[in-house]
Amino acid sequence: MTPYLLPFLLLSLGLTATVSATENPKKGDAKQHHFLQLFDKNKDGKVSEMEFKTTMQARYKTMDGDHNGIVSMEELKQYSTQHHKNWQHKKHDKIDSNKNGLISQQEFVAHALKRANKQFSRLDKNQDGQISLAENMQKHHNKKLHLLKKMDKNDDGQITRQEHSVMSHRWFAKLDTNNDNTVSADELKGRWHN
Repeated sequence: MTPYLLPFLLLSLGLTATVSATENPKKGDAKQHHFLQLFDKNKDGKVSEMEFKTTMQARYKTMDGDHNGIVSMEELKQYSTQHHKNWQHKKHDKIDSNKNGLISQQEFVAHALKRANKQFSRLDKNQDGQISLAENMQKHHNKKLHLLKKMDKNDDGQITRQEHSVMSHRWFAKLDTNNDNTVSADELKGRWHN
């Protein structure tokens, strides 16, 4: 899966769990578990092509706000906004280490320090030790445009149900490395960088 597809896949799916059964999984394991939690409907530790397609179709229906069979850029933005709100609630809970419903300065700083170097490097595209406003804004804009271009095969600025279905099939095929129509935890290992 290209690094450009993964952010949209995560966005459109609202992933939230971990592949490993440990209580403190590594970051890559957490993303793998997210994938399994969302798609593995029968909880057998792998994702069948049918489970994948069913979940992707349900997500598409959710994104298609006016139910006309096409996801416009505006609908994608609205879905992204709602997903972001949900993500913020989860993020708040993660930072609130003592689970009192409030984030103290100590909790905030501890969380921020843990992630600061990684985030800075990711945003500083030209690696000059500074993040310009343009670098920061461009990152999010580019993801949406890249996704739209990747899925919108007829270049009409919209994602049809058929276009979404084709892309979903490609995503699944890339994850199903042994072509057995299921995605196992082993196939997910190494798909996401820690």
